[in-house]
Amino acid sequence: MSARLSLCCLFLLLFISVLTVSSFLCAANGSHKVVIYFNGTCPICVDYVVKLQRAMNSAGITEITRFDYSQNSSLLHPFPIEARLDVPPELQGDVVTVIDDKYVFEGYFPIEVMIRFITSNPSIDRLVAAEGIKPDTYRLRQGGSTFECNVSQSIPDCASSGSLIGLAGIWPLVLVSGFVDGLNPCAMSVLVYFVGVVLANQSRRRALIMGVFYVLSAYAIYLAIGIGLIRVILLTSLVQTVSRVLGIFIIGLSLLTLANSFGHRIPLKLPRESIVRIPTRLTSVWISKSPIVAALLFGGIVTALEFPCTGGIYAAIVGSLAAHGADVNLIAYLLAYNLMFVLPLVILLILLCTVGRFRWMMKTVEQHRHILEGTSALLMLILGISLLF
Repeated sequence: MSARLSLCCLFLLLFISVLTVSSFLCAANGSHKVVIYFNGTCPICVDYVVKLQRAMNSAGITEITRFDYSQNSSLLHPFPIEARLDVPPELQGDVVTVIDDKYVFEGYFPIEVMIRFITSNPSIDRLVAAEGIKPDTYRLRQGGSTFECNVSQSIPDCASSGSLIGLAGIWPLVLVSGFVDGLNPCAMSVLVYFVGVVLANQSRRRALIMGVFYVLSAYAIYLAIGIGLIRVILLTSLVQTVSRVLGIFIIGLSLLTLANSFGHRIPLKLPRESIVRIPTRLTSVWISKSPIVAALLFGGIVTALEFPCTGGIYAAIVGSLAAHGADVNLIAYLLAYNLMFVLPLVILLILLCTVGRFRWMMKTVEQHRHILEGTSALLMLILGISLLF
């Protein structure tokens, strides 16, 4: 008797569980409102919309409204929901799927990923997503940046894990990295050399003016290098692969820099004799004719030649930005990074031209080289690992 009672109770519990789960799924699926905007003159768009609607119907989502904006001049990009959620132009596609007036899926977004997200009854307040650069990826917009996810990842998992930039916030990371990069002894020692040579022949006022143009030249060259790197990476069809290769390179460079900071000297910069020879020649030849041109030439030449020593953190940041896909804020990030990069140089320049004692400052930079290199190496290592994984 007790066995029969236990069996009946078991079946009753199973029935209640199935009924509860079924009612929950029905409620979750049936509560969604879907609006699809598409171009009816585009056969690929129409085919995608048909497949999407079938998948949603199979998942129990039936409240679907379709708008063919090719037949309605009032329905053009950007749609009100796109403007409200600040969807950047580079993410906008021919098909726009809006769910519950808070989730926007642009272009030919992977249907399985979208359905899985909808049926999970998500707690995300708002979402902007788009098809990926590669067929097996999709893009998410989060915290002012855009990054790619693999279709094997669910949207909540990708949004929560993302990358180092997605988690830490891109602006603090860019600004702090730029300032730490500017503390690199390679960059600081070269400026001290330059100002020292100029002060040997010119007044402090002239040295300050030339130093300003030196810094401006370094800023322009560094900015050009960053823009060039990002364009090269984005022009490839293997953005994530290139970013991972760059991550491996950055990790190796960080280990070399760490070795240098502990006294195992592995040359990553120009020999001191070569650096001193450049400002000496420019001083004797150009300063009397055009000191501004001399400063611009020296700043640009040395910045480019010293990039293997100073550019590790910069390359990692550029790789991280590129891994997040094309972003309207890329130029702003690079401008801000390079501003923070030259800030320590500006401070050092003012001290050199007002307080003087450039020999003491050069000695101080050399004495604390291992600390500066160690800090730079640790940041490079973290950024390299984030690019790799």
